[in-house]
Order: sequence, then C-alpha cells, then structure tokens
Amino acid sequence: MRNLSNLVFFHAKRLVSNLSFTSLTLFMPLVFIIFFAKVNESDSVAPTSEIAVINHSDWISQVVQAHMQEENTHYFTEDRSEAFQQLEERELAIVYEIPENYPEQSIIAYSLNGENRDPVWEADLIQSSHRAIEHQVLNHYQIDPASLNIEAQQPTLNFMTKGIEDDLILMAIMITLYMGMGAMVTTADLEQLRSQQVLKRGITANSNSWLVLGSLLLGYSLAMLFNSFMTMLISCLVLNISLANLAPLLIIILSMAFFYNGLMIFLFRYIKDSRIILGFGFLIPTLMFIMTFIGKELDQFEMIKYLSPFHWVFQYIDRGDFWTTIPIVLLYAGVLFTAGSFKVERLLANKK
Repeated sequence: MRNLSNLVFFHAKRLVSNLSFTSLTLFMPLVFIIFFAKVNESDSVAPTSEIAVINHSDWISQVVQAHMQEENTHYFTEDRSEAFQQLEERELAIVYEIPENYPEQSIIAYSLNGENRDPVWEADLIQSSHRAIEHQVLNHYQIDPASLNIEAQQPTLNFMTKGIEDDLILMAIMITLYMGMGAMVTTADLEQLRSQQVLKRGITANSNSWLVLGSLLLGYSLAMLFNSFMTMLISCLVLNISLANLAPLLIIILSMAFFYNGLMIFLFRYIKDSRIILGFGFLIPTLMFIMTFIGKELDQFEMIKYLSPFHWVFQYIDRGDFWTTIPIVLLYAGVLFTAGSFKVERLLANKK
C-alpha cells in the first residue's frame, strides 16, 4: 500500500510540473473564467421593471390579487420553466416565486444581478396583503370598517433573494472542458512510457500490472483534481463567489475526472501514437461540447446530445437532480474504462 501511495504522488507531482498539462488544466481555464465573468458582469444590467411572478399560494391567487393594482397582476405566470429561461436570457431582471404555504415561508427573488429587487411590486403586494387580511377579519365579525378608528398593524412579509450563479456555470464549463484537453496530455504521457518500455519494466519489477496502471491513473487523477480545485478556489477569490455554493461544482469535477480517466485508458489501448492522441485532446472535448448544443437546438439531431457527458452535466446544473444525471456520466466512464483495460498486461506491454 505504501508503495502504491509513493507511486501515485510521484506521478501526480511529475504531471503537475508538466507545463503543458498545468497550462491546460489551471492557467487556461482560470484566464477564460475571469475574462468571461468580467465581460458578463459589464453586460448584466437589466431593467428592474421586467419581472415575472410564479405563484403557488391559493391565498394570493384567490384573495390578495383582487386588491393589487391591475398592472402588477400582469406579472403573474404559471410557466415556471419559461420564466427561468427568460431570466437566463436576460429578458427578465427578477423572477419572484411565492411558496404554497406563504406567508409562513418566504418569497424567493431570483436574479442574475445579486440582490436585485422591485420595490414597487413588493410594496403593492404587502399593501394588498394587508388590505386582504383586514377585509377577511372585518367580514368574519361583520364589522363596518367606517365604525372603527383603529389602525391595523401591517403584516410583515419576508423576502429571500437567491441569485443564480452564472459564474458557477461558467466555471463548470471551462474547468471540465480543459480537464478533457489535459487528459489527452496524460494519455500521451502514458503512451510515451509504454513506448519507452517503462511500463513493461514496471510490471516485471512489481509483478502486478494493476499496481502499475492503478498508480498511474490515480496519480493523473490527483494532478487533474488538484489543478481543477486550484482553478475553482482562485476563481472564487477573484470573483467573490461564496465557497458555500461549490458542492455541485465539486460533484461535476469529480464525475468528469472519472469520465476522462475512462476515455484516457480507452484511447491508450487503441491509439499507439502520442502525437495523434494530443490531436484528439483538442478535438474530442470540443466535439462533445458542440454535440450538446447541436442536439439541443436542432430537433433532427436531438439524440446525439445524450451521448455527451456535458449534456448530463448541464442537466444537473439546471435541475439539481443528482440521481438522473451524474450516474450516467459515471456509467459512460465505466464502459470506456472496461473497454480499454481488459488484458491489462498485454496493454501495458504494448502487445496486441
């Protein structure tokens, strides 16, 4: 076990010191993340009047809306997916979501611009809720409002702002895309070790082909994850992103690391030229990324998006549903790894 850990850290350290690998998995994604985040920030001003309200509360729809100004009732919509699509495309500045058990639960204000709020609509909702409660109480006790000289206490209605982190989505795209390119550098490195008979001598010395291959793959994975996590942490510090929101990104990075390991061992088995492998390094991740958008935009090619792990990563980002997305990425990784690693002694010794 100690021998395995020493080999893992040796290969990880060797790869991190490789300028090509570190440039692709750390410097390049970091530069593009910060650049596009700053560009996005400068173009993110949206009119605060453009809002949508998704209502799940019967009390709001049956009682409160009747007391609101007519122009403020036009913002209510039943199509949640369309509202968030318009928000992502910046056709809306805010999407309010009223929970079913409101006012016990807070209204959530979603915005791409941080704590963006519409004080006019919120004031109308609060005043209308106040009038609705007042009328309900007076009607229940059959009291004429004109006979009272009491000012009713205005209810406190809580709002919670929840920003959709565009920067996290950008980080997920850039880190995983360049992880794929970095994986091709590791595959070329693996092929060079095989062509130089290093792997064959390792099998003879250790008498365990899985120890040799396992130490290489674990070392490569450790180096890839280290650079990806460093990219993520530096991006968060530069862009002032809360580290508390990084759990989905960590899951994506780990799952894609497994996928790229499977792809790496698959290419290692069937391609014997490190130059061709490096060429594939830029082609394969980019092609998988493009497949996702072609399948999304063109109905006749819809099926091809399901072949790309990026499709399932984006589904996880959009829906937050782990069990119907990330396991599929891991399944792809398992299939590629199994197809590439059978008869591992022959694989490492460069035999057919």
